[in-house]
Amino acid sequence: MTEAMALAEGEDDSLDAWRKGHGSYFKRNGGFSPDMQIVWERFILIEDLGREDDALGHSSSLTDPAA
Repeated sequence: MTEAMALAEGEDDSLDAWRKGHGSYFKRNGGFSPDMQIVWERFILIEDLGREDDALGHSSSLTDPAA
């Protein structure tokens, strides 16, 4: 895990804080080892189907610059 990856997750303000918080989580939920493998994925929101168009007609698609 790099600092950029930890910060991109949005839960902590540093890699050290990420390690502390996630280490505690893993210990509570089955175990932790400093050399354990972690799967890290990044997703990009393409469209928010729950958002209605606003009064100005902006669409919910992030590919639409007017949104």
